[in-house]
Amino acid sequence: MPDSTIAEPLDRRLHAFRPDLADARLEGKVAAPKFVTGKPAQLDAPQAAVRKAANGDSEQEAELLYGDRVLVFEEKAGWAWIQGQRDGYVGYVESKLLSDRLWDPTHRVAALRTPLFAGPGLKTAIRAHLHMESAVCVEEQQGNYGQTRDGWVYAPHLTAFDQTEPDYVATALKFLGAPYVWGGRSSLGLDCSGLVQIALQRAGLPCPRDSDMQAKSDLLGEQLVVTSAPERGDLIYWKGHVAIALNATEVVNATASGMAVIVEPLAAINARAVAESGQGVIAIRRPAVSARLSRAS
Repeated sequence: MPDSTIAEPLDRRLHAFRPDLADARLEGKVAAPKFVTGKPAQLDAPQAAVRKAANGDSEQEAELLYGDRVLVFEEKAGWAWIQGQRDGYVGYVESKLLSDRLWDPTHRVAALRTPLFAGPGLKTAIRAHLHMESAVCVEEQQGNYGQTRDGWVYAPHLTAFDQTEPDYVATALKFLGAPYVWGGRSSLGLDCSGLVQIALQRAGLPCPRDSDMQAKSDLLGEQLVVTSAPERGDLIYWKGHVAIALNATEVVNATASGMAVIVEPLAAINARAVAESGQGVIAIRRPAVSARLSRAS
């Protein structure tokens, strides 16, 4: 039977359970006729939409990048019901994009995106592009190129797997002009919380996927009074939106208003939020490295 002591329902975005099937780790917490242990897999494609339902026309809620690990709870009709291991997000991914032949990453992509070449040279065929924070295993190096299981990558576009870029504000600014895409997490398209997540992950900080999760998460540092004057690096939350402060008056954000990643006045976003929801800023978070960023700017 479900645990009656649970204060509030489990979030389906972060816990794999349906009326017919659930993660074995949730036995005793949710009701389901069948519980299964997730099987490890890894994304073997540049990116993959994590969808709300097992349908190519279903809403994209999140995105996996090359090398991201998942647990697979079910595969059916070309779709896998998965939970991402980096942020815990649950959804459906095309099965053909996953591999059960896992690799241990040695490097991450630090550039916005980098070509995956057929050979160790810029004139060889480009097989695909890998995106920032993709996890690769470099098996050998020839000159400036590292060989991975799927092709060759320009080595200066990589960093050691555990090497980070603490200035997540600078990382976010690299995405200026990238299109706004709901659920996205790459320079080909990302949403407001996806921009924050990828920038913080590049800084080595764990970050939930959606803005409401982020606003409530102590992983993202100290929660400030909403009337506080923002400093560089502060994360500012409205209902359904988040932006990164550049200073007390400007932010960088991926916005549906402009359908792109842009810099705009904090006051402009506040005015839109009040007009749309009747609420201004609902939370401000200051990640642990913010003070260092402020002094460095």
